[in-house]
Amino acid sequence: MTAFTGDGVPCILVIEDIEPQRRLLVHALAGDGYATVTARNGAEAMAVLENETTSIDMVLTAVAMPWLDKLRVYQTVRHRGSAIPVLCVSGVATPELSQELGNDPLVRCLPRPWTVEEVLRVVRALLVASLWGEEYV
Repeated sequence: MTAFTGDGVPCILVIEDIEPQRRLLVHALAGDGYATVTARNGAEAMAVLENETTSIDMVLTAVAMPWLDKLRVYQTVRHRGSAIPVLCVSGVATPELSQELGNDPLVRCLPRPWTVEEVLRVVRALLVASLWGEEYV
């Protein structure tokens, strides 16, 4: 179950190597009331995820980027015993990728091109599902 950080505002780790897309995602999430932490590559993402003092409620990640195997973020999150939602936004976010992720109810993949509205809709649904159960996704 997700335990929202600080004053009850969900904190989303945004992992995106393309700076304009990372800025767009952070701006959209902030506009919708979410706190964000960013990572520009896999190494930064792993550092955030392995930092015990950083409380992350959700991960929003590109799938193909430098220093990051497409499943490594997901595997790291689940290996820590965390059931936080993971949203993959990428040109390689395919039904096959969803199958590789084991059809986890707290994982969704949005293929490019996606819209900000689509991303926010899925973020909301995944956060609700993490609190109330997968039937809300």
